[in-house]
Amino acid sequence: MFLLVVLTFYLGWILLTCMNQHSFMSDTWVQKYDIFHLVPIWTFFAPNPGVSDYNLLFRVKKADGSISGFQEVPLRSEKKIAMALFNPNRRLQKALHDHARAIIMNVDDCITEQTKANIKLTFSYISILNFCSKLAKKPDAYAVQFMIIETFGYNELTEPRLILNSEFHRI
Repeated sequence: MFLLVVLTFYLGWILLTCMNQHSFMSDTWVQKYDIFHLVPIWTFFAPNPGVSDYNLLFRVKKADGSISGFQEVPLRSEKKIAMALFNPNRRLQKALHDHARAIIMNVDDCITEQTKANIKLTFSYISILNFCSKLAKKPDAYAVQFMIIETFGYNELTEPRLILNSEFHRI
């Protein structure tokens, strides 16, 4: 008898949890009567999952004034099973991605031209500039410029969005 009561309780809890995952039902009676908040709502990947990728590109201005084309810095690596065990570039990619996200948050918060100019003084901007400067070490390289672009994965209908286009910075 005890086993039947426990089994019924857990089956009911699972049923209510499944019903609570759908927004059309959660606004009704499940949350209304769940005064102790015992029925969870699972929002995988937060309420708004990440649907975009960030790309870091840089180009070099040579001493004679000519400008190279943009080169992409990979912020993510190929997905291989071996990467779960050994991925030496992951920390670098994570750091670049985190710095790009910090710049994006600063750009989104900018209201005036003065606050936009202050982005150049942030740690993230300087770190990405330093990294791109190291990549651009060619004998005739004079300055480097980087760009952060937001792309939307496999969604080809949405155009990439320019987040930040830096000025040329002398190396």
